[in-house]
Amino acid sequence: MKKEILKKLEYLNKLYRNGYWGSELPEDTRPKKLDPNSEENAIFYTLPTALDYQRNSNTLWKSATATFENNETKFVFNPGEVVKK
Repeated sequence: MKKEILKKLEYLNKLYRNGYWGSELPEDTRPKKLDPNSEENAIFYTLPTALDYQRNSNTLWKSATATFENNETKFVFNPGEVVKK
């Protein structure tokens, strides 16, 4: 029984890793050029997460990504720039 369950779980994991189900997580909508190991990445994920309360998550994360990728509005992800403005 355990081997059968393990085999099924491995199959499901393979499907997941290969993107069979796609992505339903709104935070997967992220700027493509954002270094995942950067401070900028941490700030990007902090702001939308702080705002993600009783809002449509998919719309919020798409808007956050669009804001980040726009040179005129990207400053909202830089606390020092926000203070200056």
